[in-house]
Amino acid sequence: MSFQIDWHRHRIRYATKQLALFHAIRERILSGSSSFGEVLPSTRDLARQYGLSRGTVTLVYEMLTADGYIRSEDRQRTVVSYQAPVATPTQGANVVLSGWAQRCRPHRPSERPDTNVHFFPGFTDQRIFPHREWYRSISRSLRQTSRHVLHPAGHPDLRERLAAHLRYHRNIQATVDNTVIVNGSTQAIALIALMLLEKGDRAIMEDPGFGGTHSAILAAGGRVVRAPVDEHGIDLSALSGIERRARLAFVTPTHQFPTGVVLSFERRLQLLEWAEGQRAIIIEDDYDSEFRRSGKPLEPLRSLSPGRVVYMGTFSRTMSLSLRLGYVVLPDTLIESFLRAKAVFETYSTAWMEQAALADFMGSGAYERHLRRMTRIYRQRHDTLLQLFEEHLPGAFGWTASDAGLHLFGRWQYGRQRLNRFEKQCEAAGIGFTNADRFYESKSPPSALFAFAHLNPEEAASAIERMGRILKRLQ
Repeated sequence: MSFQIDWHRHRIRYATKQLALFHAIRERILSGSSSFGEVLPSTRDLARQYGLSRGTVTLVYEMLTADGYIRSEDRQRTVVSYQAPVATPTQGANVVLSGWAQRCRPHRPSERPDTNVHFFPGFTDQRIFPHREWYRSISRSLRQTSRHVLHPAGHPDLRERLAAHLRYHRNIQATVDNTVIVNGSTQAIALIALMLLEKGDRAIMEDPGFGGTHSAILAAGGRVVRAPVDEHGIDLSALSGIERRARLAFVTPTHQFPTGVVLSFERRLQLLEWAEGQRAIIIEDDYDSEFRRSGKPLEPLRSLSPGRVVYMGTFSRTMSLSLRLGYVVLPDTLIESFLRAKAVFETYSTAWMEQAALADFMGSGAYERHLRRMTRIYRQRHDTLLQLFEEHLPGAFGWTASDAGLHLFGRWQYGRQRLNRFEKQCEAAGIGFTNADRFYESKSPPSALFAFAHLNPEEAASAIERMGRILKRLQ
């Protein structure tokens, strides 16, 4: 490793090599590039690196030592002894941001409280994940010499096996060419918004709905139109004529987020008819329908209208939240433009090793076995959670019936103020859940979301029993 100083600038400025080296090292220390206690290179190594005599470097080290910048320890090594004072924050340069940068909403890490047990969405139970089979897939993928050119569309083996999975399980005409791997669904939402929205264009999303979609539309310069969701799903008929003149619609028809309702077949046809009339694109986010507890699923929008629908999914729910891999199945007319847009941010798809391992995992049959096992476990956890709420908080929530997904959505029956007090006292007791107000733009009845995938029955029972005692104290 070399010890980098601004040698050439100082050599031009100062008459001798000795002074140039002295001021270059002094500047590095004062700027904080070399901090207190850092070991400097030996005089021999530094002399060799910059083509100097060892005597010159030794003399410079003696000068720096005399001024208190460095010191010798046991004649074995030389370390920085200067401790810079605490810097006072200074105002940065006045930078003019682009319109896109100004429209990006401030990034705030999840404002979830620090709790001992929680019901927050997005988490899976890694204790029951098939780690051994996953490690085998990682090992096999590392041993294999890659024969593929890195590409923004993602690993071709993963795209091929994912497309076969979607054709079989979701009746979607997915191919290796129209299936693209993305870094989580949020990247896909942002790219599609940037591709298809001009400044001022309208984009429809559900109310309530995913906040990341709202942010992506605004960042692209679009105008957000929130369409209400009832027991049949998103209702475009509630929008005015001008609101319906939109370029995009973002929907979660299989398991609406967060309410859990299923978009009825009649509403699906209504949505597709609207898209055809407006020459619009629908983004169908199928984020957790892999885990179906009962019933026959309705056809995905993509299977009903391949030319108007971008189908989107994620491996975060089926594998792990930390595996930031999602996917889109694109209409033929959008494939090339989507890949060009994606390549602006990454010339080839990231997490290539993980993609290769996941392709192996799917090809070995381990992914299908994992889904079947987890579906059974999550069905039991869903039913157990409902029973626990009925036992310890009877009548507190009116639950939305749902045959898929990994969370419960309930309407609170005791008024908003009591829900807020209940939430705060649960937090104080180390129990967290999601107040659904954050997902609404319009005025909404008080409601809450409880995810259950990451909790075993004992953990859920302990938390809900304590929640029941808290509610009794509030009544």
